[in-house]
Amino acid sequence: MYTRQKETGQARSTLRSERGASMVEFALVAPLLFVLLFGIIEFGLILYDQAFITNASREGARYAAMYYINPSGQPQQHACSDVQNYVTTYVTTNLIDFASPPASPTISCSLEQNDEGVGLMQSVTVSYPYKFLVSGSLITLTNGSVKNPLTLTATTVMRLDNQSQHESTAAWTSKNGEAARGGQTHSLSRG
Repeated sequence: MYTRQKETGQARSTLRSERGASMVEFALVAPLLFVLLFGIIEFGLILYDQAFITNASREGARYAAMYYINPSGQPQQHACSDVQNYVTTYVTTNLIDFASPPASPTISCSLEQNDEGVGLMQSVTVSYPYKFLVSGSLITLTNGSVKNPLTLTATTVMRLDNQSQHESTAAWTSKNGEAARGGQTHSLSRG
């Protein structure tokens, strides 16, 4: 009977020591696991925001390159301030940002001559300062090779619509009895 109690006591102490060893192992591995997990999440957010900034610059360049019909019936190009407002609205409604206060994007637009010398090109650049959520304190260990905030930038260049094409389309539609009024285009049917 004495040996059986002794064996049971040894088994309990072995079980306790194994439990203690697994807790120590978890305490050593858990910080690395959490750093890896939050690093993956952070990197995913950076990729999403970069893709979104790229799409915002594309939408802004498309908006800037289009002409619209002004109230006097003439085709007119969007002003840079209109493009900036359009892109700012697009970015602030869809961008993932956990920073407090939320960072605002910097939007610039410019009109350039085409390389072939024919036509004009509209360029829209969107820059956004991404503040690291969790990895910010670890970024300081990189000796300045990665900045916090990280500036995400995207530039899109698009050829302007041909204004004379809009004028000839308006003349053609007027000649056929249908007109584009107030910035709305109506479908044309040939019959």
